[in-house]
Amino acid sequence: MVHHQMVGCVGLSSCKFKYKLAIKQAFQEYERMHTNEINEHFLNKNILDFWKVWNKKFKRSVYSDVEINGLDDDWCIAEIFASHFANVYDLA
Repeated sequence: MVHHQMVGCVGLSSCKFKYKLAIKQAFQEYERMHTNEINEHFLNKNILDFWKVWNKKFKRSVYSDVEINGLDDDWCIAEIFASHFANVYDLA
């Protein structure tokens, strides 16, 4: 039998609250740090570093593999959509 001891927590809800609060504070610190860095580069007219930090903070690569009806090729998926919607409007 394994015994789990909660250090610094009164109960499960207290631990969950402290965990969520720590995540929120870490995120806020991360945002503050990058905002300060962007401001410093901008004010010092260090344009190259300004854009490096800007892109690091705001430019997110949101790419994920998409699979529709077992297909993962963009062209094939686009053709299926085009065919489907062509049929929808032909029926109208």
